[in-house]
Amino acid sequence: MLRVLAIRVLAALFFLLVTFMTAGSNPLLGEEAVPPELAAANKFWDEQNFKEAQEAYAKFLESIHPPEQLWHASSRLAMAHLRMQEYDEAVKAAEETAKRFSGTLREARACRFL
Repeated sequence: MLRVLAIRVLAALFFLLVTFMTAGSNPLLGEEAVPPELAAANKFWDEQNFKEAQEAYAKFLESIHPPEQLWHASSRLAMAHLRMQEYDEAVKAAEETAKRFSGTLREARACRFL
């Protein structure tokens, strides 16, 4: 009886560990689907079409999305400006990112752009 209980407890702990470690990589475990607007912006980024990526990320940031997706779009927008050698715009994008995430750990990460 005690052995069965121990096996059940270990199985439950293993399930929790796997769930924690893979959260965000599986829709069944909590990852939000990537919106088409963000997917399009990412495609522009992957193709190194940074001007189009800037426009797509900026448009994506105009609406409400989960923080992880907003962070991704905000930081990519700043980096796209850097890739286009638009340094003033990159600083503005980084400042907006820091403001968007003020009071969170991501604010400090955004300040590293500055």
